[in-house]
Amino acid sequence: MDRKYINKKMMRPDAEPNWILRRGQNIVVLVFILAVVLASFFSFNEIIIGKVKVTSKFPPVEIIAKQQGKLMELHFQPGDMVKAGAVLAMIENSANAGDVNYLKEKLTNRVFFETIDSLKLVFPTDLRLGNLIQPSYQYFLSNYQEVILEKILKNNELIQFQLKDEVKSQKRIAENKNKELLLADRSFELQERNLERHRELLKKGVISHHDLEKVENEFLEAQQKYEIITQQIEQVKIDLSTLEKDRKLAESSHFRTSSTGAVKLEAAREALLSNILNWEEKYLLVSPIDGKLSFNNVWGNFQNVEEGELVFVIMPLNSNSVVGRCKVPVRNSGKILEGQSAYLKLDNYPYREWGILKGKVESISDIPGAGSEDYLVFLSIDSLTTSYGRELKFNRELIGDVEIILEETSVIERIFYEFRHLWSLKEY
Repeated sequence: MDRKYINKKMMRPDAEPNWILRRGQNIVVLVFILAVVLASFFSFNEIIIGKVKVTSKFPPVEIIAKQQGKLMELHFQPGDMVKAGAVLAMIENSANAGDVNYLKEKLTNRVFFETIDSLKLVFPTDLRLGNLIQPSYQYFLSNYQEVILEKILKNNELIQFQLKDEVKSQKRIAENKNKELLLADRSFELQERNLERHRELLKKGVISHHDLEKVENEFLEAQQKYEIITQQIEQVKIDLSTLEKDRKLAESSHFRTSSTGAVKLEAAREALLSNILNWEEKYLLVSPIDGKLSFNNVWGNFQNVEEGELVFVIMPLNSNSVVGRCKVPVRNSGKILEGQSAYLKLDNYPYREWGILKGKVESISDIPGAGSEDYLVFLSIDSLTTSYGRELKFNRELIGDVEIILEETSVIERIFYEFRHLWSLKEY
């Protein structure tokens, strides 16, 4: 009865509408207005995400070995403070570092010696300078002695006689070196065959890797000896050619004057200094800056290093001043401006535990990097204190993600952007 009564009442034309029908439209309008108001108040940050690397403004300096060999004369320990130009270590070679430093110091003093005896006191012939410096040192002494003799004797015949003796001496040296080369070549061939035999024995399991390494070392020594003798022969040929040229000039009565001898002596001196610098570049590991020394896979003397291997790292004294360098995609990169805020989430220190760092956009590259479609953005970071108030320890570099805040827009503005896009397409 009640259900029939209600249905009949609702079907009557003069029946009063239900409350939801009477007020529903007003509620929908109020909800819409409230949604628009809230959308205009709530902001939505537009961001661009990229990868970031935090480094020091003065990055660490890596000291690379430029020659294979054993580390000799480690002068510092890990954590020591070193000055620019300090010699950290030396790679094993045939030269004596003290003799090389002595020679370099004396070459910087431009004092002319009047006699050969005084010359030998300052520039003795028994200095251990190694294969790289020794030939140019002998050439320098030879030129120096010639200039002194020319000034003392001024006798062309005596100079010719001296040159002839030197030519004969150089020829004897060349013959001896060629004999040494034949022996070294034979030794090299034997060592090469021996190495191949031991490799076959290793494959068969007859010998151990240790035995093979010994044979390889012997092979490398034979190869190095052969190359050294070859270089010495080339140097002897150069010296012999120079002496022959000087002898012919003397015989034709056009022997160089004292000024010409001085020029040649200066050229020999510069060549000698150049070889000393090449030796230092090749065998000495030198700190280019002031900073704190850190070892990389190195623990003591007589340790083998490979060419191109990282040996030391120098941390600058003012390494706490850091910058961020990040790569961002092309999309929305045109909106990046100087001074915009950036938030860094580092992999080294997970941001959920440590918090995030804040930085600002300092500059952006005009074109993408070579071989990449990403733009390079530089960030200034004033402090390593995170949003959680924790201080991060900076060692060499920190990596992670970065969010650059492009602009703050409300939700309603974003909705209008979509409508504006549709209107612009229609008008276009």
